[in-house]
Amino acid sequence: MRWAWAWGTAIAALVLMVLWLVVQPGIALQWSVDGGRASLFRIYHAVDGSRDFNLLNEVPARPNVRDYVFTDTSSLPGQHYTYLVEAVGASGRSILSQTVTGNGLDALPGQLLLLLVSLLAGYAVMFIAPVIFKPAGPGRPLGA
Repeated sequence: MRWAWAWGTAIAALVLMVLWLVVQPGIALQWSVDGGRASLFRIYHAVDGSRDFNLLNEVPARPNVRDYVFTDTSSLPGQHYTYLVEAVGASGRSILSQTVTGNGLDALPGQLLLLLVSLLAGYAVMFIAPVIFKPAGPGRPLGA
C-alpha cells in the first residue's frame, strides 16, 4: 500500500507540473506594436506601490507579428502588481510602455483548479492501482 501513496504523490506532482506548463495560470499581459523595429520586449513587474521593478522575462520580437501575450505565472494571490513592458531595438535603444496593474487573485481560480485536478489524479492512482495490481494469492492467477 505504501507504493500506492508514493506513486500517487509522484503522479499528482507530474500532472501538476505538466498542466502548469500547458495552461499557465497567471496574469496575462497583452500588447501590440505598430511596425516598430523592436528586437525584443522586456517584461518587468513590481509589487503595487513600489517602484522596484524586477525583470520577469524577455520576449523576442517576431517579424510581421503585431500582437504579443505574456503570462506571469509567478503572481501570488492577494498581491497586486504593476507591470511595465520595455521594447528594445536592434541598436539597444529602449522605449518603455505605460504601466498597467494586475491582481494576483485573478489567477487563483485557475491555479486552484490545476491543483485539484492533479490531486484527483494522484488519489485515483492510489486507490485504483492496488485493485488492478493485486498480488497473486495461492491458487489465483496474476491480475485476477
